[in-house]
Amino acid sequence: MRITVAEEDVELRSLGEALFWALCRFHEAPVERSADYAVCTSPGGPWYHPGFRVCAPRIVDVWVEVADGQEDAARRHARDCWRRMNTAPLLVLYREDLDALREARYLAQFLARLRQIQGSRRL
Repeated sequence: MRITVAEEDVELRSLGEALFWALCRFHEAPVERSADYAVCTSPGGPWYHPGFRVCAPRIVDVWVEVADGQEDAARRHARDCWRRMNTAPLLVLYREDLDALREARYLAQFLARLRQIQGSRRL
C-alpha cells in the first residue's frame, strides 16, 4: 500500500506511517520524511535508513520508523547498525505507541509522549 500526500509530495508506505505523519502535521510537529528510506543489503553489509525525523530543538530529536512487528527479525541487524553508526537516536514505533501519540491533545503533549516512548526504549 502506498499513500501519497500530493501537496507535499510525500509517499507513505503503510497506514501506520500515514497515521504518524498525520499526527505530526495535525500538531504541527517538525517532521521530515526521509527521501532515501530503505532497508537493503549491499556488499558492505546491510544499509538502513529510517523513514522520519522529528526534531524540536531542546525537546526531542529522533529518527522514527513505524513498524507493525512483522519485519522485526529481518530489520534487527540493520537497526543495530544504525544505532552503532549514528549519533541520532532511532525510535521504532508500534501500534500501541501510535495509540498513545493519538491521545495527545496539544503539541507539547505530543512531543512529551514521543520523548517518553524514546526514553523507555533506551538500549
